[in-house]
Amino acid sequence: MPARGRIPVENIYYLLAYAWDCLDEADLVSVRPEADMSLVELFARVLEGGVTHLLKRGLDRAYVTESAELAGVRGRIEMGASVKHLSFSRARAWCSYDELSIDTPANRIILTTLRRLAAERSMDGRSAESLRDLCRRMPGVTPMVLSDGDFRRVRVTSNRSTYRFILDVCELVHRNLLVSETSGDMVFRDFTRDDRQMAQLFEAFLLRFYEREQRTFSVSAPTLRWDAEGDATALALLPTMRTDLVLESPTRTIVLDAKYYAEALTQRFDKTSIRSGHLYQLASYMRHLALTRAAGTVEGMLVYPRVTESVSVDLTIHGQRVRVVTVDLSRRWWEVREALVATVQS
Repeated sequence: MPARGRIPVENIYYLLAYAWDCLDEADLVSVRPEADMSLVELFARVLEGGVTHLLKRGLDRAYVTESAELAGVRGRIEMGASVKHLSFSRARAWCSYDELSIDTPANRIILTTLRRLAAERSMDGRSAESLRDLCRRMPGVTPMVLSDGDFRRVRVTSNRSTYRFILDVCELVHRNLLVSETSGDMVFRDFTRDDRQMAQLFEAFLLRFYEREQRTFSVSAPTLRWDAEGDATALALLPTMRTDLVLESPTRTIVLDAKYYAEALTQRFDKTSIRSGHLYQLASYMRHLALTRAAGTVEGMLVYPRVTESVSVDLTIHGQRVRVVTVDLSRRWWEVREALVATVQS
């Protein structure tokens, strides 16, 4: 078993697959993370398996606007370009037309990511060559300079969910694959050390996990309305009150707040206590959510995924149940899964 507090690569893979709502696609790629595998090697294996699957099925095609000088007329004549290149005098014309092509934004993102990841300095030689071989199997797709906006603009049809999974992997690689200022090499940043990325990942993971792994509760992440009065200008200044996760059944409502902190408890003047800010925030969610529930009873739960100590606190505050629990993500995946399911059943 890995050292306590270190999240195994296999569990990172599951966190991502659930968070992206691509668990079936992750199983289709059929990557079995090994204990000593690095994150960059994991994503190389995922892309290798996923892109190989796409190539067997055939890459998506779409109509792409092309521009060329032609002997005849096709599509729309580009007058400016035709005059500039003296095309008319040679019985030719520059035309813009739509061509069914594999050179789509999605395929270009995938190709570019494969090329960049193959150049990562710690990449195993065999894996790097496999990625480059996949690039050679994508003739007609051109590389591009990637930006964050490219991932937001790309569109994937619902019946090609494997594409969505692979593009999610590509986006994660894009965000964390950096150029070393000293050597100029491509270096993959260990995003598990980035608390912001991991907090977002854990929150998204819990939502999809409970949607999929239990049938007792309906699952949502509602935005709550403030119990406040005032003019429109004043009310507009109130911050958005968006919950991480709310689980509802005919008999229970649980507000779950995910906190990605190394310590579930804090210490001040030799006194160990629950983090006050987290508890106040949870209490506010519970109070506002109770206003819309006939019974008025709402439970609250703070969940900490990465800790140095195991914590399980069960309290009743103002007649409402409040729990503080930890989930040890360094354990084997089936143990993590069982612990998370049991947490909302007790």
